[in-house]
Amino acid sequence: MKKCPACKSISPDEDTTCGVCGTSLEQVAPMVETLDESALEDMAEEKAGERRFARKAREVSAVKLAAGLSIGLTVLGSGLGLIAYEGFGSWRWLALGFLFLPLGLWIVASVALGGLGPSAWYRLWWRYRFFRFWWNWISSEESLEHDKIEENETTENIEARNESDKSRRERRESEYD
Repeated sequence: MKKCPACKSISPDEDTTCGVCGTSLEQVAPMVETLDESALEDMAEEKAGERRFARKAREVSAVKLAAGLSIGLTVLGSGLGLIAYEGFGSWRWLALGFLFLPLGLWIVASVALGGLGPSAWYRLWWRYRFFRFWWNWISSEESLEHDKIEENETTENIEARNESDKSRRERRESEYD
């Protein structure tokens, strides 16, 4: 058996090309390991590749976060500085300060949330789902009414069961008499 170096599929020794991807198998030596060992080796290589990709993605994400926050905070600080010093006596600089303030806030929020589009609102909505559920559950009058209905049903069920048990006992007693 030969293992294709491109797609990792296994072909018989007689084949000269891979039946899956068409790669030439003339220079490939026959496998010395079993199919199980080969599958485990492939899985280990795949997991290692996934770990390398995840590590690289975390590194890139950390750099993006640091750069975005530093830029956003710089713009925000510049806006606050221009507003605090009243535009250094110029209304144009003061107006620029008021423009920098929301821009800096937008950049910081965008970086912190990973974007300010619909996906950011969805992430916020999903992240705080427990609080929404809790708030809706506490403030809902329907839940209180539902609880009362359930309580009444359980009381009725208990009473019906007691009556059923009582009638069964009476029948048993009448059979023995």
